[in-house]
Amino acid sequence: MPQLHSQLISLQNPVRVFSGQTAVLPVSLQFQNPAWEFYHVKWDFITGKRPVLVCMVDSCTGAPGSRERTCQHSLEQAGLYQQRANISFENASLVLKAVQPEDAGMYRITVRSLDVSGTALVNLTVEGEVAWKSLSTINSLRMVFACLVLFILALTVGEYIHASGSNFTQREETLGPPEMPDGGAPLVGATQHIIVVPSTSASFHGQ
Repeated sequence: MPQLHSQLISLQNPVRVFSGQTAVLPVSLQFQNPAWEFYHVKWDFITGKRPVLVCMVDSCTGAPGSRERTCQHSLEQAGLYQQRANISFENASLVLKAVQPEDAGMYRITVRSLDVSGTALVNLTVEGEVAWKSLSTINSLRMVFACLVLFILALTVGEYIHASGSNFTQREETLGPPEMPDGGAPLVGATQHIIVVPSTSASFHGQ
């Protein structure tokens, strides 16, 4: 009679996924005698106290252990897992689509073949939307802080430019036009008139 050996091969237990992702609960299903005739797989959600799916593999043809060996598979999913739960026919791993926080908990696989059976447990951890919202909030706060810093920097630069322009204008008004050397008022826009007086020495000689 073939003996059945079921082993959990998950590299990380619990299996961790984010809400909305697909979770794979991996197990390794091995037969000590490759000439097995059929096996029955059942996945249960222990935390939620409800079945997930049932799979039957039988009517196999071809040499045991060869690639030509083919079997018939029948799969039945529980009502809550329609279109969400599936199984890998290669190793009996459970595949859950679009997981939600309420899917988190302990799952059990039970495999039977004739009068032998094996079980394995897998714990599923689902990181809810809170983690994403927390990360989004932190990023939003960082962006607000960065915008605030840029705004303060722009105000500082603007005030500096305004103050520099005011000082330059006041300096021009203080200097004004240059004064005359003798202390008189500066000649701004004045016109110089030169009066030419004819010489009278010639007339004196003539008399």
